[in-house]
Amino acid sequence: LITLHALSEQAKTAEMLDQLATLAKDNGLPVLFALENSRQKSPGDAANSCENVCNILSLTADKAIGICWDFGHYYYNLTHFTPNAGVVPPDEFLSKVRHTHIHAVYDEKTHYPLDIGELPLQRYCGALNACGYTELLNLELEPARYYKEMDPYQHLITSLEMIKEAAAHG
Repeated sequence: LITLHALSEQAKTAEMLDQLATLAKDNGLPVLFALENSRQKSPGDAANSCENVCNILSLTADKAIGICWDFGHYYYNLTHFTPNAGVVPPDEFLSKVRHTHIHAVYDEKTHYPLDIGELPLQRYCGALNACGYTELLNLELEPARYYKEMDPYQHLITSLEMIKEAAAHG
């Protein structure tokens, strides 16, 4: 599975995804593609919301293209731009999730361990469980941001344990 970020325009992103999917099929490449929801950095970001990601996928001809739900980006956007921080994505979005990026938000930054940052992990795993998601749960950390202040190994282990627990009881 190849996860991609959107271009600045929705139509161009859909076109790129279709071209890549066609290239892969025509060449017998065993890959699928997923569009990642992004953290909102500017109003012109083409995939900065569930609605925008779903809009892009609705423009693709290849309906096998899915979504990479980045939990941390989603949570960051909710806590900074809407009053619904605990809300899960709509079913239209969840039904197309093929991959995840899981990390916490800490001190206004993303890609932190789950035990030191904020993220409604159990709620998000529960939403995936409810829609029948059976693929990998992918922890996406950026230790370069915090290894001088804390032990990245221990936080990685704790984060994995938290994912295991949330997946089992979510």
